[in-house]
Amino acid sequence: MTYKLYAARGCGSAIVEIVLQRLGVPHTLEWLQWGKFGEGNYQQANPLLQVPTLQVGNELMTESLAICQWLNSKHKGKLVPAADDPALSLYYRWSVYLVATIYPTFFYGDHPERWVSSEESRKELRKSTDEARKKMWLQMEKAAQGERYFLGDKESLIDAYIAVMLRWRPGREWFQTNTPRLNSVAEHMAEDPKLNSIFAQFES
Repeated sequence: MTYKLYAARGCGSAIVEIVLQRLGVPHTLEWLQWGKFGEGNYQQANPLLQVPTLQVGNELMTESLAICQWLNSKHKGKLVPAADDPALSLYYRWSVYLVATIYPTFFYGDHPERWVSSEESRKELRKSTDEARKKMWLQMEKAAQGERYFLGDKESLIDAYIAVMLRWRPGREWFQTNTPRLNSVAEHMAEDPKLNSIFAQFES
């Protein structure tokens, strides 16, 4: 079976890239240009014009957490706690929190022109979603069980999300000051030389 990941540099597709690397799954990348996802045929693959989208043979998968959990299950990974692991409930709670609570603040805040018409309203929406996100991250900081991995002593998909999302707004300096445990989790993953090419896309 062949895998092709539709990705954009510096975007959430990097989370799936990390998981593919961790699981040792061969794949190809098709790079899209940020802000121009609507050009070409990509809208047929993902009508929301978001990345990532994973092509599996002739099938398409969207939604990063669904993709990551499916890959982990398909390739017998250990990035989701086992059914008898006490950490499983924490994993479910905070993995869904990331994609259902924090992630949507970017969906609305990155493109406020999609939701409100006036320039003043757009600025207000961007500011309000940014401020709300800070409070969400502070809540997650309190829940962190360790400084190498969010769940404590075991790596999980949550760590890939943290490693990528802490490179977005409100910015590295804010996370270093306000969420030191989450920042430590992100830095620990970034230190892995096998992931250098993935994290390099955030520096350009």
